Parts: sequence; structure tokens; C-alpha cells
Amino acid sequence: MRLVTIDDLPRSRAGLIIGNEVLCAAHGFAFFGMLPWKPANVLEMLEAGESGLIGLRELESRTKEALSDELIRLRQLRGLTPLASTKLRAPIERPRILLSGGAQFPSHQEEMTRLISGDVPRPAQPGGTDRGYATRRRPSAHTKNAGSIIGPDDPIVLPSRAPGMVDWEAEFAVVFGKPCFNASVEEAADAIVGYTFINDLGPRDPAMSSFDAVKAGKPMDFAQIGLAKSMPTMCPLGPCVATKEDVPDPDNLRFWLKVNGVLMQDASTSEMVFTVAQLAAEMSQWYGFEAGDVLSMGSPAGVGLALKPPRFLQDGDVVEIGAEGIGVLRNPVKSVSGPSEPLWTVPQSSVA
Repeated sequence: MRLVTIDDLPRSRAGLIIGNEVLCAAHGFAFFGMLPWKPANVLEMLEAGESGLIGLRELESRTKEALSDELIRLRQLRGLTPLASTKLRAPIERPRILLSGGAQFPSHQEEMTRLISGDVPRPAQPGGTDRGYATRRRPSAHTKNAGSIIGPDDPIVLPSRAPGMVDWEAEFAVVFGKPCFNASVEEAADAIVGYTFINDLGPRDPAMSSFDAVKAGKPMDFAQIGLAKSMPTMCPLGPCVATKEDVPDPDNLRFWLKVNGVLMQDASTSEMVFTVAQLAAEMSQWYGFEAGDVLSMGSPAGVGLALKPPRFLQDGDVVEIGAEGIGVLRNPVKSVSGPSEPLWTVPQSSVA
């Protein structure tokens, strides 16, 4: 199933993507005489647990098997609407926990290491260290502010105090469907209910500001980088939560990112240092995940900072992230007026 949150201002409604249409769950349950359940969003569906998922699967099956005249009637009642014209919110708008994995893709580690040192990095295997961008013995992740989340087709707004170096990072993400704390790999895999995408956006200014320090042997300022990645609109999330039957092999999924139709990132989760369940299990040693919490797997190579010359998001750009089984997360980019005093000072030696 592909679970969505439908924007029905001022409210929201939970739904399912069926083919090229979106079924409102509440309409569907009432139409087929199934359940007196009117979930408002994906989180409410997940919090209902396994019984809720069983009901949703039955609703999906009933809709796919419905007679043509039943479907016509359901469309007339606005219970079934075209996907292309249905406004969706982020499927999970305010997770309790939103984490972005780090140093998962060797290709991204290599491109960032080259930027910092100009050196050719050694082969990426768990256990090394290299100036803050490292292959690691254990997985890592950084927190993101849930207030940075936006949904499909919502605009990415370039922050007025750091508008010039906003970069993209396509990240495959898991959504938990049940509590997960201090879990084994097997238990973590069982706690995952489905998958989505985030775009781990953020100004590169603080990273560039610390390049000189890193070259001098000092640590990368990850705290400032984390702050930049939590600014408003810096986390597009969606387009749906695809449950496990739609993504049967999360450790071998090709996904991509395009800017204005140009392919920038093209990778597979098979390239990751740690598997999906391994990262989830490791993070559960510190975080007590619950239904609706989100953990992304980190970014592959192809970020704008690593291009020659660097390429950052600009007003009018359109960013898309996609994969089979999940769909496409699309967001336009726009700039706004506001305070112009820069939040970070970027040394010219770092920009060169």
C-alpha cells in the first residue's frame, strides 16, 4: 500500500494511492460498509497498529475489485480523485523523532573528503576515520527539526540569510510502525512499517566555513551543519509511506534525484555501508522510536557542492526524488525577501 495524507484545508484526510488515483480512507470505509473509521492522516493509520493495516489492505482490495459503476459513484462522491490533481501533505507531518543517517554511502564520503583535503580517499570500509567524513565502525545520524518538514509540491524556500548555497541530498527513509528501542537487527526490521523519501536540504555555508579548520586538523563543526539542515522547508518528505509489500527489498532499491529534469543523484541502497535494519537497530540503542517516527539512510554522491563548478538551488528550480514502488517527491524552489545579514561567514579560501 502507498499511504498518503490528503490536504483538505483546513483539515487533512488519510488516503491510499490506487493506480493513478487517491482513495480517501474514510469515504472508502463508508462506501463499502466496512468500518466507522475516519483517519485524518497517515500517523493515525499507523497508530491503529496491525488491525488498522489489515483494514486498510481490505479497503485497497475492495476498491481494486469494485465494479465500474461503483467506481464511478465513488468518484462522484469525491472519495476517489485523480492523483495528479490531489494536493498531498507530507505523509508524516510531525514525527516525534526525525533522524538523518550519515556516512552511509562511500561515494558521498569520497566526494566530501576530496572537497576537504583534495586527497584521494582510501577504500570505504567500516572502521576508518578521515577528517570528519569517515567510514565508520558504527552507524551515525543527526537530528532534524520536524518543523522543517514540507510535503509534495510545497515550495523549498531559500533562507534569506543563507540563500546562495542550499544543497540537495536525496535520502531513502524508513517509517516505524511500532515501538522500537534497544532492538536487535531482526526486531528493528519488524518494527519498520514502510518507506518514504526525505530531501535533507540545508545551506552549505557552515560546512564551507569549517573547511579551513578541518584542513588544520580540527574537527568538522557538525553542530552548525545540523542547525542549517533544520531551517524551515529544509526537509521535503514524501510522497507517501509505501508499506513493505510495495518495497520488498529495501536493501536493493535504486533511487534518484533530478534538478530541472537533469539527473544529479543515481544510487542504490545496495551501496550502503550498513543495511536498513542495521542502521535502525543501532539508532534504537539511543532513541525509543514509536509509530510514525522517521529515520533516513543518508545521501549518496551527486550533491551540488561536489560538482565542478558547484551548483546550488536557485529560485525557479524544481527538485524531484523518485523510486519504483514509492513514486516521486517533487518540490519547486523559491526565494523570499527578508533579513539579509548572513548567518555564516564563508572564508574565500574555502570557496576557491
